[in-house]
Amino acid sequence: MNNLDPNQEIKTLFEKINSSKLPADLKERAFGQLARLEKMLTTGEYSRDFEPITEYLNWILKIPWENFVKDNLDLENVRASLTKNHYGLEPVKNRILEYLAIMHLRQKRLRKSNVGK
Repeated sequence: MNNLDPNQEIKTLFEKINSSKLPADLKERAFGQLARLEKMLTTGEYSRDFEPITEYLNWILKIPWENFVKDNLDLENVRASLTKNHYGLEPVKNRILEYLAIMHLRQKRLRKSNVGK
Protein backbone atom coordinates (compact mmCIF):
# COMPACT_ATOMS: atom_id res chain seq x y z
CA MET A 1 0.00 0.00 0.00
CA ASN A 2 2.99 2.28 0.29
CA ASN A 3 2.72 3.25 -3.40
CA LEU A 4 -0.73 4.80 -2.91
CA ASP A 5 -1.20 8.43 -2.11
CA PRO A 6 -2.37 8.95 1.49
CA ASN A 7 -5.96 9.81 0.51
CA GLN A 8 -6.28 6.62 -1.53
CA GLU A 9 -4.66 4.63 1.27
CA ILE A 10 -7.25 5.91 3.75
CA LYS A 11 -10.07 5.12 1.35
CA THR A 12 -8.74 1.58 0.85
CA LEU A 13 -8.38 1.08 4.61
CA PHE A 14 -11.94 2.34 5.15
CA GLU A 15 -13.29 -0.20 2.68
CA LYS A 16 -11.28 -3.02 4.24
CA ILE A 17 -12.36 -2.13 7.79
CA ASN A 18 -15.98 -1.71 6.75
CA SER A 19 -16.12 -5.14 5.11
CA SER A 20 -14.01 -6.91 7.73
CA LYS A 21 -15.22 -9.28 10.42
CA LEU A 22 -13.44 -7.45 13.21
CA PRO A 23 -15.06 -7.62 16.66
CA ALA A 24 -17.36 -4.61 17.13
CA ASP A 25 -15.19 -2.84 19.71
CA LEU A 26 -12.05 -3.29 17.61
CA LYS A 27 -13.85 -2.12 14.47
CA GLU A 28 -14.91 1.02 16.34
CA ARG A 29 -11.32 1.62 17.44
CA ALA A 30 -10.07 1.03 13.87
CA PHE A 31 -12.48 3.66 12.56
CA GLY A 32 -11.21 5.99 15.29
CA GLN A 33 -7.64 5.49 14.13
CA LEU A 34 -8.76 6.04 10.56
CA ALA A 35 -10.36 9.34 11.63
CA ARG A 36 -7.00 10.34 13.14
CA LEU A 37 -5.34 9.66 9.79
CA GLU A 38 -7.94 11.74 7.95
CA LYS A 39 -7.47 14.59 10.41
CA MET A 40 -3.71 14.49 9.81
CA LEU A 41 -4.31 14.90 6.09
CA THR A 42 -6.94 17.64 6.36
CA THR A 43 -4.82 19.76 8.70
CA GLY A 44 -1.86 19.45 6.37
CA GLU A 45 0.31 17.80 8.99
CA TYR A 46 1.80 14.54 7.86
CA SER A 47 2.46 13.19 11.33
CA ARG A 48 5.12 10.64 12.11
CA ASP A 49 2.22 8.55 13.46
CA PHE A 50 0.76 8.04 9.99
CA GLU A 51 2.87 5.01 9.08
CA PRO A 52 2.55 3.17 12.43
CA ILE A 53 -1.22 3.67 12.43
CA THR A 54 -1.58 2.34 8.88
CA GLU A 55 0.66 -0.63 9.75
CA TYR A 56 -1.46 -1.34 12.85
CA LEU A 57 -4.68 -1.21 10.83
CA ASN A 58 -3.25 -3.46 8.12
CA TRP A 59 -2.02 -5.87 10.78
CA ILE A 60 -5.40 -6.24 12.53
CA LEU A 61 -7.08 -6.67 9.16
CA LYS A 62 -4.86 -9.67 8.36
CA ILE A 63 -5.93 -11.59 11.46
CA PRO A 64 -8.57 -14.23 10.60
CA TRP A 65 -11.12 -13.05 13.17
CA GLU A 66 -13.88 -15.35 11.92
CA ASN A 67 -11.82 -18.55 12.34
CA PHE A 68 -12.17 -20.30 15.68
CA VAL A 69 -10.73 -23.58 16.89
CA LYS A 70 -12.08 -25.84 19.58
CA ASP A 71 -9.97 -25.89 22.74
CA ASN A 72 -7.91 -29.03 23.19
CA LEU A 73 -7.69 -29.57 26.92
CA ASP A 74 -6.28 -33.10 26.70
CA LEU A 75 -3.31 -32.61 29.01
CA GLU A 76 -1.40 -35.68 27.80
CA ASN A 77 -1.72 -34.54 24.20
CA VAL A 78 -0.50 -31.04 25.14
CA ARG A 79 2.37 -32.48 27.20
CA ALA A 80 3.46 -34.68 24.27
CA SER A 81 3.29 -31.74 21.86
CA LEU A 82 5.29 -29.48 24.19
CA THR A 83 7.92 -32.18 24.68
CA LYS A 84 8.17 -32.90 20.96
CA ASN A 85 8.25 -29.31 19.71
CA HIS A 86 9.98 -27.36 22.50
CA TYR A 87 13.32 -28.40 23.98
CA GLY A 88 13.95 -27.40 27.59
CA LEU A 89 11.86 -24.65 29.19
CA GLU A 90 10.43 -27.10 31.72
CA PRO A 91 9.13 -24.38 34.10
CA VAL A 92 7.26 -22.71 31.23
CA LYS A 93 5.82 -26.01 30.00
CA ASN A 94 4.70 -26.90 33.53
CA ARG A 95 2.99 -23.52 33.90
CA ILE A 96 1.14 -24.03 30.60
CA LEU A 97 -0.01 -27.47 31.76
CA GLU A 98 -1.15 -26.03 35.11
CA TYR A 99 -3.16 -23.35 33.33
CA LEU A 100 -4.80 -25.88 31.01
CA ALA A 101 -5.58 -28.19 33.94
CA ILE A 102 -7.40 -25.33 35.69
CA MET A 103 -9.35 -24.53 32.50
CA HIS A 104 -10.27 -28.22 32.21
CA LEU A 105 -11.51 -28.34 35.82
CA ARG A 106 -13.53 -25.15 35.39
CA GLN A 107 -15.26 -26.52 32.28
CA LYS A 108 -15.96 -29.79 34.04
CA ARG A 109 -17.42 -27.97 37.06
CA LEU A 110 -19.52 -25.75 34.79
CA ARG A 111 -20.94 -28.78 32.96
CA LYS A 112 -21.86 -30.43 36.28
CA SER A 113 -23.61 -27.30 37.54
CA ASN A 114 -25.62 -27.00 34.30
CA VAL A 115 -26.77 -30.64 34.35
CA GLY A 116 -29.24 -30.07 37.22
CA LYS A 117 -30.84 -27.04 35.57
